[in-house]
Amino acid sequence: MKRPLNWIFIVSILFLASQPLLAQDNEGTWAGEVVDMGCYIEKGLKGSDHAGCAKSCIKKGMPMGVLTKDGTLLLLTFHHDDEAPYEALKDLAGENAEVSGTLSEKDGIKMIVVSGSKAAKAADSKEEHPKSGESKKEHPKKAEHPK
Repeated sequence: MKRPLNWIFIVSILFLASQPLLAQDNEGTWAGEVVDMGCYIEKGLKGSDHAGCAKSCIKKGMPMGVLTKDGTLLLLTFHHDDEAPYEALKDLAGENAEVSGTLSEKDGIKMIVVSGSKAAKAADSKEEHPKSGESKKEHPKKAEHPK
């Protein structure tokens, strides 16, 4: 009778010990451009030429994200205890920012729960220009923009 109980005990301990590793989130700071998810995902629109539209779309409720220099797109959400850092990012749409918080991933979507934010330093926020022969995507005319 003792033998099965020992195994149940050992398996239970191993299972409980692994739980923090499985549910571990990553605290950190990420730098990149604040984008409105709709225009970026649908049409690849970003940058200073798109900043006005991005700010307008975000203020109307469009989700926002941060596009890092390596091309990783991270969804941004507010922290339930302090929405101010998230709200401040709305005014930085189309610009580079530093976003602090907790990174989580579920079902292939990476998300930062924002706990801090600020505009990126001038040296860090140089806009990447297209290489010779490449063209920037243009922002759609107002009539063409999805509503």
